[in-house]
Amino acid sequence: FQGKLVFTYDEYVHGEELWVWDPITDKAKLLADLNAPRFNPSTSPQQLTPCGILLFFVCEDLDHGQELWATDGTETGTHLVLDLNAGLLDSAPMNLTTAKSRVYFTAVTAQTGRELWCSNGSAEGTTLLDIRKGADSSFPENLTICRDLLYFIADDGVHGREIWASAGTPES
Repeated sequence: FQGKLVFTYDEYVHGEELWVWDPITDKAKLLADLNAPRFNPSTSPQQLTPCGILLFFVCEDLDHGQELWATDGTETGTHLVLDLNAGLLDSAPMNLTTAKSRVYFTAVTAQTGRELWCSNGSAEGTTLLDIRKGADSSFPENLTICRDLLYFIADDGVHGREIWASAGTPES
């Protein structure tokens, strides 16, 4: 982020939010109050994960529940990536892991259960990598990158829990 540090902080006015410190000015400021202008204790950003020019994170706002967000370190560049579980239902993204310019994560929807997803930071560039078709979960875990491939453990409903690999496309 051009030498800036992004971190979470609770200064008791906005609740726990993302802040940015600029070493040139030696000042920290609130990056974005994601629940403004409504007061809410906090969005509690978690799982801050750098990927290319973006920092991905998980937080909960008053309109979307707990979802995946991204920032380029500016207020205008801080955005919800995609509301996977429309409305206030949480998709509860977990296990954020990066490779090249993508972040891999697991998330829950009513249609897919907990499955593997991949994103470049845009809604259009967020893809379901569905291991177990339908509403049953494959419960992907232990996401690990090796030589630009994602390796993980999942259950496709046929073979039990096995090691899988993906290049980040639904076909791979």
